[in-house]
Amino acid sequence: MLKRIRYKKKNKLSKEELRAKSDLNKSKLHPMCMPLLAGEVSASKENSFISNSADIIMNKPHVLTEKWIASLNKWTEERLKSMIIPDPEYSIGDRISFFGLTVLSIKPPNPGHAYPATAFVCVNEIGRKHYFKSSSVKLSKIEVGHIIDFVGTVKGIGEGISFLNRVSLKEIKLKI
Repeated sequence: MLKRIRYKKKNKLSKEELRAKSDLNKSKLHPMCMPLLAGEVSASKENSFISNSADIIMNKPHVLTEKWIASLNKWTEERLKSMIIPDPEYSIGDRISFFGLTVLSIKPPNPGHAYPATAFVCVNEIGRKHYFKSSSVKLSKIEVGHIIDFVGTVKGIGEGISFLNRVSLKEIKLKI
């Protein structure tokens, strides 16, 4: 004989409790979070984190968790920092020498790509990031935290980031 399992019903919050939790969650968000999310959603709907977050904040803010709020606040801070970085003095197609850039991250090559190459993200003293890929043996000696000098061709300029190709290493300096 099968025993019938009874599930405990979820306790639903009253409208006042939902409103209070929503207000509390909204107060924990960075003041510029919603304006930035709205701008990003209208620009492109490809990023599910951005579109889902904007929808939840507008319609069901009581659902936000502490981790989600922290993630949104971190995204907002990074976005604001990248917006205040001045535009570079170089343009697309220029071959530029870069000095004293700190390596932030290194991503190993993806063997599934036609031309697998290691991806590097470096940052200069004002906070502008520089992204490039290379399969050079010289560049394989670089580690996160190294300060490097290199030459590269600018292939794109974004908000707070420059995309480079044809990068050649000049010098690797000490780790910080």
